[in-house]
Amino acid sequence: MTKKKILFISPEGLGKGGVQTIIMNLYRNLYEYYDFDILLFTNEIRYYDEEFSKNGLIYRYNLKRNRFFRQIFPFIYGLKIYKKTRNILTQKKYDIVHCFANYDNVWALKAAQKLKINKRIIHINSTKQIYNTKNPIKKIYTLYLIKMGRLTASIHLADSKKAAESYFQVKCKYEIVEPGFDYHKYQVSKWEKNDQKIRILQVGRFDENKNQLFSIKVFELLQNSNSNFLLTLVGSGPYEKKLKSYIKENNIRQIEFERFDIDLFSEYSKADILIFPSIEEAFGIVLLEAQSMGLTCFVSSSVSRSVNFGNCIYIDLHLGVEYWAKYIKEYVENNNLTKKPADLEKLSYENASLSFLDIYEKSS
Repeated sequence: MTKKKILFISPEGLGKGGVQTIIMNLYRNLYEYYDFDILLFTNEIRYYDEEFSKNGLIYRYNLKRNRFFRQIFPFIYGLKIYKKTRNILTQKKYDIVHCFANYDNVWALKAAQKLKINKRIIHINSTKQIYNTKNPIKKIYTLYLIKMGRLTASIHLADSKKAAESYFQVKCKYEIVEPGFDYHKYQVSKWEKNDQKIRILQVGRFDENKNQLFSIKVFELLQNSNSNFLLTLVGSGPYEKKLKSYIKENNIRQIEFERFDIDLFSEYSKADILIFPSIEEAFGIVLLEAQSMGLTCFVSSSVSRSVNFGNCIYIDLHLGVEYWAKYIKEYVENNNLTKKPADLEKLSYENASLSFLDIYEKSS
């Protein structure tokens, strides 16, 4: 049987993140049916590159972004993406182009449409509304990209209703495809808690959106009231230096930093609470893992409710760190933090992959 060929268009590299988790899930679970290649917009070798390259081609296009030039002539970058994608699609025949959209890379769908590839998927994984920018040129251009993505795609997917409505802005036929997670890995077999610490965990890339600085400030207030609190931050990213500087300047103790390659099962087992104060989030796979392990999750109200399976408590970020700290403190004092795992088997990698199999096989 000749396998169909699919080209993924990634918003960046293959580091650990929500989009990359979806890509690798499809790569691992649907390899029997499809050959997968990917276009990355970075030359950096990241977490999943080696695994993906064992069976798939990795095309790279490192866009050298001059910030000032980009503000004035943003379409130049889009045309470069269009040209690069068209060259790839001309050299090798693909049946499907699956674009994980971050605005600029929808030019890849334009190239696929020009070359008459019938199955062109736009996949929205974010609720970020960057078209609210004050730069009028960028705003007009971004609205143009949204329209381009909507019109050039033959299939429209989103992680959640919130993500779809945030991106498309107008009535558009789309499907909600919830990301899967490693359900079989994140099953409670034993608890590793062996001390009296109240352990708070946050997992995610160290950046402005994941909002670790907010978590640190909440923890600082909690620790002032109870020295048994401990915070573990798992991840890496551009804000790591900033976070560590704040901790050092304010002499905050009992904060641990861990990399993504640590045993996350062990971290979930030891933790009592997950904190998730993202500024925007379409879904949040970490929340699936944490709830499957029985953690109570304190979540920003900007995160989609579709990820709540009984263990999420939503709090508005605008209420501030003092309110978050007070709420968590009172919750800990009035509850015994008994872990109650949520049944999330329907969102296993295997079941999520079957949803994509249906999408890939149906006529556009």
